[in-house]
Amino acid sequence: MTKRVYKGLTLKLVQSSPEIWEVSIKKQTIKGPLQALCKSIDWWQQTAQMVDPKNFAALAKSSETRASTKEQYNGYLLNNDTGAPGDWYCMFHGKLLKGGKVKIQQFIDANHAKFAR
Repeated sequence: MTKRVYKGLTLKLVQSSPEIWEVSIKKQTIKGPLQALCKSIDWWQQTAQMVDPKNFAALAKSSETRASTKEQYNGYLLNNDTGAPGDWYCMFHGKLLKGGKVKIQQFIDANHAKFAR
């Protein structure tokens, strides 16, 4: 059985699954993925409340589905780190442009000639 120590608590790898760990806190055993279990331990140490690692595992999955997107437009790199439609940004001649992708593209089209040499 593989063991790890995290913040003074011994985490044990469950034999039936290679990704599920368990820990005993105050006579209560909780199981879950290692990252979610560590967050649950952090939460318990900060607030003295037990939070099921499944709650943190769901958050990790939702954040993994968001992918950063990068797109070239007229020589400028437009970035979206969150996946939300209005969270685009771009550096335009030392200025940070933020907003929707279409609005940023319109601004670049309108002002590109002013800065082109």
